[in-house]
Amino acid sequence: GSAASGLWLADSDLDLSVELPSASDRIEVKRTLKRVGAVIHRFTGERPEPRLQARIPILRWEPERPGAPHCDISVNNSLAVVNSQLVGAYVTADERVRPLVVALKAWARARGINDRSQGTLSSFAITLMLLHFMQHRYLLPSLQVL
Repeated sequence: GSAASGLWLADSDLDLSVELPSASDRIEVKRTLKRVGAVIHRFTGERPEPRLQARIPILRWEPERPGAPHCDISVNNSLAVVNSQLVGAYVTADERVRPLVVALKAWARARGINDRSQGTLSSFAITLMLLHFMQHRYLLPSLQVL
């Protein structure tokens, strides 16, 4: 997510992936998320919202403590981790990337087209489109070339 890629803002949520090799199928992933939810409830009294029917099952936890980020907790979501590292590498490679991505995401959010759960574009898709545009305008190299 944005914390790993360098795109974190004050209102960003925190994407967490619990790496658990024994949770090798969807049923075990859901069972693990239910256990994580129970632990959060036991320690905080709060109940994360399970979104187990999503393409990638998650727990959505919105801590009541002021200033605490909302958390999306998944299990074995290694592709998302690698994607965040890729975006982070581009953010590090060119100082123009971060402000452009932040501005483009704000623009998309203001127009209601930056909410994957509503069938519009994810922040990752918006970011990839910007990176593609910059590469095709020879403003940003492909990391494979470096």
